[in-house]
Amino acid sequence: TARIARQASLEFGQDVPLILNGDFNTDTRMAPELDIIRELLSSAFDVAKETVDSSDRITHSFHNEQGSNYSQMDDFFISESLRNRVLKAHV
Repeated sequence: TARIARQASLEFGQDVPLILNGDFNTDTRMAPELDIIRELLSSAFDVAKETVDSSDRITHSFHNEQGSNYSQMDDFFISESLRNRVLKAHV
């Protein structure tokens, strides 16, 4: 995915609008396997003009005897050219 995004930027210019969204089956805010995506694209939740509380970004929870774990596995990653166009982002 990162290779395709880089290729699109090279072929069409840095201002080409790119959106990558879905269920990533890992915490999109901190999972190391998504570092390369986060280097190229920003989460719409992070750049939205209307701030979203971190608890409203939770799309997965896990509960056991040791406690609870909350993650954001669903996300919208966008290219630089779209950052100033995001008004809201909601799960």
